[in-house]
Amino acid sequence: LVKMGACREVNGEVTDLGRMVLALLGLLTFFNVIQSSAGTSHSASAFIGLGQPAAGRVTGGGPLRKHLSIHTRREGLLTCLHESANEAGEEKADAVVEDWRGYDGGSAWRDFAASSRAFLSFCQLSLVSLCLLFLPLNPSTFDLLSQRNVPSVVSTLPASAEPSSLLTVSYIDGTAPPLKRDEQSVINLFEDATPSVVFIDTFVARRDAFTMNVMEFPAGTGSGIVWDKKGHIVTNFHVIENAQSAAVTLTSTKGGKTERVQYKAAVAGYDPDKDIAVLRIEADAKDLRPVALGESMRVRVGQTALAIGNPFGLDHTLTTGVVSGLGREIRSPNGRRIDNVIQTDAAINPGNSGGVLLDTSGQLIGMNTAIKSPTGASAGIGFAIPVDTLKRIVEVIIRDGRVLRPRIGVTLLNSAQARVLGIDKGVLVLDVPRESPAAQAGMKGTRRSVAGYIELGDIIVSLDDKPINDEGDLFQVLEDLQPGQTVKISVLRAEGTGIPSTAVQTKRLDLSIKLASNEQIA
Repeated sequence: LVKMGACREVNGEVTDLGRMVLALLGLLTFFNVIQSSAGTSHSASAFIGLGQPAAGRVTGGGPLRKHLSIHTRREGLLTCLHESANEAGEEKADAVVEDWRGYDGGSAWRDFAASSRAFLSFCQLSLVSLCLLFLPLNPSTFDLLSQRNVPSVVSTLPASAEPSSLLTVSYIDGTAPPLKRDEQSVINLFEDATPSVVFIDTFVARRDAFTMNVMEFPAGTGSGIVWDKKGHIVTNFHVIENAQSAAVTLTSTKGGKTERVQYKAAVAGYDPDKDIAVLRIEADAKDLRPVALGESMRVRVGQTALAIGNPFGLDHTLTTGVVSGLGREIRSPNGRRIDNVIQTDAAINPGNSGGVLLDTSGQLIGMNTAIKSPTGASAGIGFAIPVDTLKRIVEVIIRDGRVLRPRIGVTLLNSAQARVLGIDKGVLVLDVPRESPAAQAGMKGTRRSVAGYIELGDIIVSLDDKPINDEGDLFQVLEDLQPGQTVKISVLRAEGTGIPSTAVQTKRLDLSIKLASNEQIA
């Protein structure tokens, strides 16, 4: 009763209050036992040693030796007391016996002992009742007691043993302890999402030095997402960027057995600017389980995030964490900015790229893409492309096989390097290829003069009256435009020799440029 009432944890650890109640109950029980034994022994010793007999019956013998047998009824014990009669004669002995019959000097002590035991028993019962009524009860304690797999053996190893092996528990029916509700929900989520995550192997073709035959060699591994029943697999572009062929492994469970089937994959299309690629496999629709799509716009910082992928070639690895941040920015393989990226502390390692980032309902909120780490392994800072971006890009790739993006047709200087040259706002144009839309509009790039001085090129400061502070702002504005549109670009053009000049004069020019597509300009 004390354990059920005073234990706060299911593992049986008794709180300080529980220990105090247990000690108090033990003390009361000890006094009760002592009082019970003391009451009986005192009645007997008082009768024999002090000559204060209890009521009983005397059985006689010879005239010189009178044996007395007294039955103590009040205590419920049969005590045979032998007392030698006085040598004076039988009459005096009979008189003594009559005195013993009438005298009951031990009754007062016995009444006090009975009352004390009743009081101690009442205290014990009251303490147990208060324990059950007022101590915080743990319902799982009663659930644990009702299970069949109650630990039957608990052994503690010596202090020199490893901490992980200090406690050994064996169960009666050989089953594991019951899982908590949140643990079971994570298990169910992982088992449901596993068929939606695929293992991707990439290969490159090389000629064997001895046989001169062209053979495929592994180039890397990654993860992918089953997008629909038509066999489209979504992954990161950098997973397949340098590969010449790829294979996709599907995992399914049939009859309690896990089956893995590998398919040759073809590239359906890709978008390097967003680091997204779509593969296609020829698989039966019944063997494909598309992932449930969520909405990244509803994601909040602090909510639980679960990542599933194939880090370091270990297929279907689950890691958990939270959404650490929103609206982050990362760079794609070609240097373009990817906006609104989700940050998570769920462990993401090489091989997780292309895997799923799920919420607690099992819906996709992002595709694991990159990490920030000085060692190349997980440091608790991972990034996932939001599912809203995936929906828009993947739909275009499946429909058109490519994503057309507008291009100005110039090479830009990185903003950090431009700051060294004293350019705090705008984007410096390094090179303007011939036949590009920018060259046709009269835009100038940076060049070295005949005298060896650097002449700065045009500095883009706005596009369609939207301010441009760095190349990220420029890419963001171009994201909302389409190839073939004509836009107004404002630039600052330097007048003078450039760097050696103490004061470079600039003037603002507005150029009209017709945007080209990424297919026309690499």
